[in-house]
Amino acid sequence: MAKILGVGNATLDIINSVSSYPNEDSENRANSQRMALGGNAANSLHVLAQLHHRCSFLGVLAYDAFGYTIKDELKRLNIGTRHCFATQGRTPTSYITLNEANASRTIVHYRNLPELHAEHFIDEINVHSYQWLHFQARDNVTDLERMLHHCRQQRADQHSHQRISVEIEKPHPGVEKLIELADVVFFSKDYARHKGFDNANALLLESRHWNPSALRVCAWGRKGAFCDASQDNNPGFSPIYHSRAFEPNTVLDTVGAGDTFNAGFIDAQCRGLGLEESLVHACRLAGKKCGQIGFDKLV
Repeated sequence: MAKILGVGNATLDIINSVSSYPNEDSENRANSQRMALGGNAANSLHVLAQLHHRCSFLGVLAYDAFGYTIKDELKRLNIGTRHCFATQGRTPTSYITLNEANASRTIVHYRNLPELHAEHFIDEINVHSYQWLHFQARDNVTDLERMLHHCRQQRADQHSHQRISVEIEKPHPGVEKLIELADVVFFSKDYARHKGFDNANALLLESRHWNPSALRVCAWGRKGAFCDASQDNNPGFSPIYHSRAFEPNTVLDTVGAGDTFNAGFIDAQCRGLGLEESLVHACRLAGKKCGQIGFDKLV
């Protein structure tokens, strides 16, 4: 299987399950609480490692107890951490309220840790050793832009078939600069709505002007997921591929469903599946994730 590097965030998730969402200024008892590895890039690698890919994580880890906990957990999952940048600060923490009545999750995130610098990536990573590079777009857009340019230059020099993907979940200032540098772009529903689109098709059609040579993917919850690959088709016929959602009998935990979808799509592409098959595979995996607590034993 593929050797994959995920660049982004790893957090400690503290998840409280409650019978219904609390009212403001109220005191409530949680039905259960668990602590888990979180963060978009780390979650996707958690899934990809279960799919037998050789995964490594690159991000910033804090010199604190939670930072060592995250590093140990990544090691348990067979995800390499030797490229990580360690520094003083506090481990990013997500406090998640999981509403058992409808499986909605409300997240309060705290971060007091610098973002990854491009210099560390350029000095530390042997780009040629990975078949797939996956980047989580964050506030460090300028640094990410430098990393992506570096990857593309290295790939061109080696005439490599390496793939580069970027996940755009939030509308960070200037994040559109990253779109034209990726081979695969994962747009979130939240990002689409922020840009004024009320459906995935509208976003994907407009994104043909942003990077027509990339696969552009957008998952839309219960409406499934969509992919546009206009460069692969005749000029007059450029369909948008679609897969329905695969909802479980009971929705238990939607935390990380989007990260699971991204991992499923990357896995399918690494195995040479077509675009429609890749969407179906990713949606099935995301649906299965929603029907269980956490990521362990997903595959």
